[in-house]
Amino acid sequence: MFIDPSFTLFVRAQAEDNIWAFGFNVALDLNSGAPVALSGFMISANEGTASIADSGGDLLFYSTGQQAWNKDHELMPNGTGILGHDGSGTQSVAISKYPGSDSLYYLFTLENSRKESLVKNVP
Repeated sequence: MFIDPSFTLFVRAQAEDNIWAFGFNVALDLNSGAPVALSGFMISANEGTASIADSGGDLLFYSTGQQAWNKDHELMPNGTGILGHDGSGTQSVAISKYPGSDSLYYLFTLENSRKESLVKNVP
């Protein structure tokens, strides 16, 4: 077998986790390889936040587990009153793509850090 070293195939991995929203109104953009600070995010939390981007690394939405904001930093429809924990929680919210869909996502939240409870919010 012969492999031509001049043949190059560029493949871009999915970048759904390349925007990290956290802390107090900030985020990191990891699309270029080096972290780039972003501002204007509505999150105000010590911990327990989640964000999701599309496969190209463009922000879709982010959440504290109590509220969810779109890419324009506006509250999403049904983005308030989410049953997430209102105190401290290291990983109190997680986002996962809905199986078989490119536009629907699950938002998983923990109701309270002292209870064993998981709330699944379906769009």
